[in-house]
Amino acid sequence: MTLHIPERSEDPPVFSESGPGGDSTRAFTINHACIAGTKAYRQGVLSVALTRIDGQQDTVWDGNPDTAVNISARVTAANTVNEGAVRGLQVQARNSGTNINWVLGQNLNARNDSGKQAASLHGLDIRIENYGNVADAIVGLDINLSDENSNVDPHTKHGLLIRNTDASGMGAVDAAIKVSHTSTNGFDAFAEFASATGDGVVASTATPAGAATHALIVKVGSDLGYIPVYAASSF
Repeated sequence: MTLHIPERSEDPPVFSESGPGGDSTRAFTINHACIAGTKAYRQGVLSVALTRIDGQQDTVWDGNPDTAVNISARVTAANTVNEGAVRGLQVQARNSGTNINWVLGQNLNARNDSGKQAASLHGLDIRIENYGNVADAIVGLDINLSDENSNVDPHTKHGLLIRNTDASGMGAVDAAIKVSHTSTNGFDAFAEFASATGDGVVASTATPAGAATHALIVKVGSDLGYIPVYAASSF
């Protein structure tokens, strides 16, 4: 491994490392252990800060933002079919002690301060691009819940929680979910359910045409309700 210190002060130092692939190979490791004190590391074990102060405006902006951390993981090896994989980022927050207040895998915050103007504000953008062949599936967001002890200390469980916490008296959010497309064919369906059992769907025959169909189970407050899904033959 090498650490290159540039001659010009405006150029950053460059750490370069290469080694054989393996289960425990790491290019750079920070192992920070608590040896004294009883307070949490509020700023993190690895703290990265990027600031741009007044007087350093981006006046020749080319569309690229200031980026505090840029991660690029790329494989150019000629792997055989169904072998090899690449992951851009892996994060795990794990409690292995006795008790803990909360465990959070990742926290993202996009903020526009009071009195400031932003053309748009997004919490998270996910883009999946495929220009090759995919044998199985393409998924934009995969939420996998595995609650193996829900019968002890009962708690609520939600696959996706959407909240509006605005306390300033502003207008309501336009919609909890918005679907749009700029592609040629859009979406075949708004939602897809694997089966009519355990997936928020029940069998129903209460349709205007009397055709057998299904209904979506919804909950308003503590009351259960149903949204009919009419059979295609009814339209």
